Amino acid sequence: MKIKTIIGGAILVIASAAGIYHYSSDAAEPDPSPNPTPIVEVVTENHFLVISDPHLHKGINQDQIGQYTADSGEDLWKITLTKFQEVIEGKTAYPTPKFIVLLGDLPWHASPIVQQDLDVAHASSAQILSDLREAAQKVNIPLIYSPGNNDSWNGDYRAFSIDGKTPFDLDSAGTADWPVINSGICTTGGKTACLADTSLKNLGCYSVYPLGKQAGLKMIMLNSVMFNKDDTNHLGVYYYGKPGLQQADVQQQMAWLEKQFAEGDPTDAIMLGMHIPIGMNSYPNHSGEFSEMWSEELLYKGKPIKDVFLELMAEHQNQVIGVITSHTHMDGLRKMMYQDAGELKFSDLVVSIPGVTPGHGNNPSMKLFSYNSSNYEWQDFTTLYNNFHQTSTVSPTFGDLNFTFSNQFKADPKLSMRANVAQMSLVHLDSSVSNIYTAMGDGLGKNKVSLTLEVKPTN
Repeated sequence: MKIKTIIGGAILVIASAAGIYHYSSDAAEPDPSPNPTPIVEVVTENHFLVISDPHLHKGINQDQIGQYTADSGEDLWKITLTKFQEVIEGKTAYPTPKFIVLLGDLPWHASPIVQQDLDVAHASSAQILSDLREAAQKVNIPLIYSPGNNDSWNGDYRAFSIDGKTPFDLDSAGTADWPVINSGICTTGGKTACLADTSLKNLGCYSVYPLGKQAGLKMIMLNSVMFNKDDTNHLGVYYYGKPGLQQADVQQQMAWLEKQFAEGDPTDAIMLGMHIPIGMNSYPNHSGEFSEMWSEELLYKGKPIKDVFLELMAEHQNQVIGVITSHTHMDGLRKMMYQDAGELKFSDLVVSIPGVTPGHGNNPSMKLFSYNSSNYEWQDFTTLYNNFHQTSTVSPTFGDLNFTFSNQFKADPKLSMRANVAQMSLVHLDSSVSNIYTAMGDGLGKNKVSLTLEVKPTN
């Protein structure tokens, strides 16, 4: 906790992991007694852990893959898994998380037309799912999954469910436990994690109460892979290669998302998780151009899906805490904007989770969020990273390197992350995100961080 005491202008701050305590008294008219009693406002904190983009290539080590290939060897996954286990088992100086989120891209970048590659990809996904499931089950902490583009049954950027098969079938010992490990049936007053809506589980989207329904925190997990632009670089085979299927799935998921807000408890705080982020791609395409992550040709109710999503977030900004994404393998954040009487305004925060795989110049990482236990606003994050790109080899252990939002962004500790970002200039954000973008890795390359900072409506 942090204890902040203001007595006659003096300030004392004491920190620990339990929460934040604000002590204050009237500095203008101090208590004349020798032992003044401070007025106490207690803000306790809890935490959740997010990991993404392991891209495991089962059967080989990192030195066989290389430093800049966007996949992980078994040795890198082993030290990452050990660190993950230590954190959730309370064996480190970091707070133990209340729940865990896995944002997808489990296997290596296999060719979708080479069966041997797909077989190795299936084995790799199975190992990631079983490793993380067993780790979470050991300590009975909820583990929530959202699909990445590499997780589809028969290759990159395909539909989540193929002939009734999903990635969950690869974890033969735990198929029935996914998509949320250590969860049960939602009941009024329930205090354990439970799935709220699985009606579109076959599309890879669902909602969950990670702390139980009574807690009033709801997570909406989306399959944003289907929002992605049709990229023929993937051997010309995309989303089954069947015209219209992608648009049909988008219609279902967007209608389902609207329903989560329209028919859900209006007092719930809501976090959203997805793999591919909304907004501009910080990587140039093969023509050297920068473009939107989500297809501008995919429409819902006659509007680009990006615009519909931004409108939903703005309409429900009093409920929405923020959005967690991954995919780029980089650290950072984005501001979701909306139009109000011709003026662009900020509604909510999108935070990126850096990947385990180091192939984009990023160091292998995972991210621990702290949140206000009363209103679930994010207070800070800590990125735990391994210095792979400083050594160009896999070290014997993951290590204890880390950085925080509060330090890197010079944030006001009295404010939430969202409130801090709302008052930061774009120049400050650009500089701060650029500093952490590769999780202290190997430089920015051709990426343009500035393009990603604000997610604006099309018109």
